[in-house]
Amino acid sequence: MPVPRSPLGRIWHGIPDVVFRVLGAGFFLAYVAFRVRYYLAHWPFLGLFYYDGGRRVPLPFVHVLVDATFLLIAIGYLVRTRPRQRASGISEVVLPFIAAFWPMMPSAFQWLDRSRWLAETESGTAGWVTAWLRPLWAEGEVGPVRFWAACGAMVFGSVLDLWGYWTLRRSLSIVAEAREMVTHGPYRWVRHPVYLGQFIAQAGVWLLLRPWHPLRACYYLIFVLMQLFRARVEERVLERHFGAPFEQWKRRTWWFP
Repeated sequence: MPVPRSPLGRIWHGIPDVVFRVLGAGFFLAYVAFRVRYYLAHWPFLGLFYYDGGRRVPLPFVHVLVDATFLLIAIGYLVRTRPRQRASGISEVVLPFIAAFWPMMPSAFQWLDRSRWLAETESGTAGWVTAWLRPLWAEGEVGPVRFWAACGAMVFGSVLDLWGYWTLRRSLSIVAEAREMVTHGPYRWVRHPVYLGQFIAQAGVWLLLRPWHPLRACYYLIFVLMQLFRARVEERVLERHFGAPFEQWKRRTWWFP
C-alpha cells in the first residue's frame, strides 16, 4: 500500500485499522444504548406513532429505523474486512466525516442551545451561533397531508438506507476506502443507495418541520452537495483499486436515479 504524501494521509495510515473498528463500533453502540431510555420513556404511552392535529409530531417508529441504521453501522465496523486501499487527504477523510454527521448537527446545536452552560454565556460566540441556527429546529403545526408525505419519505429513505448498509456491511467505511467490491442488493441498480436513501429521508425530516425557513433549505442543499462530491471521491478510489471490473459495473448501474 503506497505511503501518501499529505501529512493527514500519513497520520491516517499510521493508525491501525483495528483502532477505527473499535472506535466506530463503540461510538455507534453507545449511541444506540443511550437511545434505549427514550424507548422506555415514550413507547408505553405513544406506540408506533400518533398525529394530534400537527401541534406535536413524535414519530417513534422513525426513530427505530434510524437507530437500526446506527446499529448496522456498528455491526459493519465489527465485521468489515481490512482496507485494500486506505483513505488519505481532506477529500477522502475530513469531508466524509462532516457529511456523515451533518444531519445530526442541528440536534447537537439544539441540545447546546438548551444547556444551562449556554444560558450563562448567551452573549458569547456559542450563544450567537445557536441563536442564529434556531430556525433549523423551530417547530410549528403540520397538516395531515404534509405529515403523511414526510412520514412516507422518512420511512422509504430509511428502509433503503438499512438495505444498503446491510449489503455493504463488510465493506462499510465512513471515509473513502476500498475493501470488497459490492454489486448485489440495491447496488445492482444504484451505485450509492445509502446516499439516495439519506436524501429522501432527510427531505422528509425537513418537510415535517414548520414554519418553512430558507436556512433549512440551504442546510439540506449543503448536505446533498457534500454527499454528491463524496460519492465522486469514493468512485475515484474504487476505480483506482478495482479497475476494469468497477468500470463494467459502473456502466450498467445508475449513479443516482
